[in-house]
Amino acid sequence: MPPKLALTHFLCLPLVTSASRPQWQASLQKLESDIASSPSLQDLRFGACRPLGTLHLTIGLLSLETEEQKRAASDLLLSFGSIRNIADRKVESSRPASVTSSSTIQRSNSTRLESSKVSTIEQQTLHPQPEVLPLHITLSGLHATGSPSSTTVLYASPDDPVSRLHNLCNSIRELFKSASLLVHENRPLLLHATIINAIYNRLGDRSGTKGEPAGHGSSRRSKRRPKRIDATQLIERYTEFEWVKDFHVEKVSICKMGAERVVEAGRVVDSEYVELCHLDLP
Repeated sequence: MPPKLALTHFLCLPLVTSASRPQWQASLQKLESDIASSPSLQDLRFGACRPLGTLHLTIGLLSLETEEQKRAASDLLLSFGSIRNIADRKVESSRPASVTSSSTIQRSNSTRLESSKVSTIEQQTLHPQPEVLPLHITLSGLHATGSPSSTTVLYASPDDPVSRLHNLCNSIRELFKSASLLVHENRPLLLHATIINAIYNRLGDRSGTKGEPAGHGSSRRSKRRPKRIDATQLIERYTEFEWVKDFHVEKVSICKMGAERVVEAGRVVDSEYVELCHLDLP
């Protein structure tokens, strides 16, 4: 059996930008208020809600233990600028295509060479390069891993009615899989934004750790086994809730595992993942 690879980095779509931050802040404040007013969810007040700066959609897990591996992964992502065309083309192919006029085809039938040229032109006309449009998504709802009545993780799902988002992410996964850089590559893609993870809960610590405000998760996981919660009512309450609406997906990133604390004036105000590199999207 080959040695188990250490997970060091991950491919993701960051969900916090200057435009989306106010929406996320308002949504998370509402969640924390609802948790504080629910007697059965009091344990979640102490770190289980994920920090704003950590919110993302995971595309895949990576093991990059050497500088050479880091450079290879970075170069691979940065060379993948045409990925949006690939993802969008799958959607555009279902739309009506324009057709080359019959007179153009008839005039080109004089020689085999001319026929070949027209065939190429016709193919390009029938399958034009799609316009690469910005990708906008909405994160909504609240879902549990496993049973809602006994869970440790709650997450929001992206709305993706024509599969543009999934096409994009699956194409990126295939690229890294072909380069043998993706770990657990056979796992199905489940795009989700983790909102609550009980493994980060600081049980009994109501004042925060080293200046960290209560209610914001630490980048260091608790060594204790997370306490399972009954989130049935909370999930029902957030069934139609939109955490962030019309979010513009701006980039694909490779980030280092383990969020780092953001300290201002000696106080931890947030946590963020350290970015190795990113690819800007339209």
